[in-house]
Amino acid sequence: MIGLFKQIDKLLGTPLCYLLGIVNLLNPKTSICPDQIKKILIVTWIGLGDVILTLPTVLAIRKRYPDAKIVYFTTPRAQMPLKYIPGIDNIISYDITGKDKGIAGLLRIIKQLRREKFDIAVELAQRYRLISLITFWAGIPHRIGFGVPGQGREWLLSQTVPYVWPMHEAEVFGKVSELIDAPIYQHSLPPLTLPPTPSILNENTKRPTIVIHIGTGPALKTRQWSANKFSELIDKLMDRYGGAIILTGAKEDLLLAQTIQQNSGKPITNLVGKTTLEHLYKVFEEANLVISMDTGPMHLAAMTDTPTLGIFLVSFPEKWRPYGNKHRYIYNGPSIDPNHPRQHPPISAIKDIAVNEVIEMVSRMI
Repeated sequence: MIGLFKQIDKLLGTPLCYLLGIVNLLNPKTSICPDQIKKILIVTWIGLGDVILTLPTVLAIRKRYPDAKIVYFTTPRAQMPLKYIPGIDNIISYDITGKDKGIAGLLRIIKQLRREKFDIAVELAQRYRLISLITFWAGIPHRIGFGVPGQGREWLLSQTVPYVWPMHEAEVFGKVSELIDAPIYQHSLPPLTLPPTPSILNENTKRPTIVIHIGTGPALKTRQWSANKFSELIDKLMDRYGGAIILTGAKEDLLLAQTIQQNSGKPITNLVGKTTLEHLYKVFEEANLVISMDTGPMHLAAMTDTPTLGIFLVSFPEKWRPYGNKHRYIYNGPSIDPNHPRQHPPISAIKDIAVNEVIEMVSRMI
C-alpha cells in the first residue's frame, strides 16, 4: 500500500506541484521574521526512522522558539516517539491508507490544518509531493523544506535548501531549521520519557543481555539476513559471552524467528511479534547491546543509552547509521556518489556481511 502511495505521489504530485507553482509565482518568496513565528507545523510521514531522525531538529526549533506552539503532522505508524518527547504540543495524524484515505480524508485534513492558522510549515521530508501540496492548500503563509530537482515542490515552498546526499539524515534535516535560525545542537537522539512501567527483563536474566532485532518491515526483506546467519551469530555470541539472547521483530518475522530457534542449539528468548513499540524501547533500554538490521527500530534503539550495532545490506550507513557516538555499523559497499546520488547502492557493488565481522565489532562494543 505504501509503495502504491509513493508511485501515485510521484506521478500525480509532480505535475500538480508545477501547475500550482505557476500560480504561486505571483507570491514573492520571502523569509519570515523570527518574531512572527508563534505557531509551527513540523511535517514528516510514513517511516518510524524518518520521524526519529527529525528529533534533533525538533529540539533545536523548541530551543529557538520556547514560547511557540509546535504541532507535528505525521502518519499513525510513525507517531509513537512524538508522544514521549518534551516540546511537542500536539500531534496531527493523517491516516492516509485508513480512515483518512481518499479525497474526503484529504479535504478533512486540509480543513483541520487551515483552522489551526500556522505561521510556518517546516517540511522535513525529501520525497513526498503531497506534503507540500497540503501545506499550500492549507494556506500556511510560510513553508520551508528541501528543493529537490524534478519534484516541483520547490515551486510551492517559500524557502528551500538543497537536499545533501553525503550527510547523515538527522543533520540534513537540521539544514532546513537553519532557515529559521534553529541549527541542531545535539548530535545524538534524545531518550524517550515513557511513563513508569515494570522492568521487561527478569531480574534473573543473564548478562550480558544482547537483543537481536531481526525485522526489517514487510517491504524491505532485501535488508534482512537469512535464518542461518542469525543462528550462527547467536551460537558464536553465546559461546563467547554466555549471557542471554533476545529476539525482537514484528509479527511478519515470526516464521523467521521460529527457524532461527530451530537452527540454533542455544536458549533464546523470543519476543518477536509480542511487543508494542513502547515495550520494544524498554527491552532495548535494559539490554547491554542491540544488534539490528537497518530498520526503524534500529533508530529507536539508538535513542536509548544502549550501544547499538546496525547491519547494513542495501542502504548507505553514512546517511542512515544509528545516530550517536556510541553506536556502530557494518557495511561492505560503496559510499554515496554526490554526483550521481541514489536511494540505495547497486546490489552488484555490495559484499555480504560475514558473521565473524559482527562478532569482531561486538567485541569492541560490549
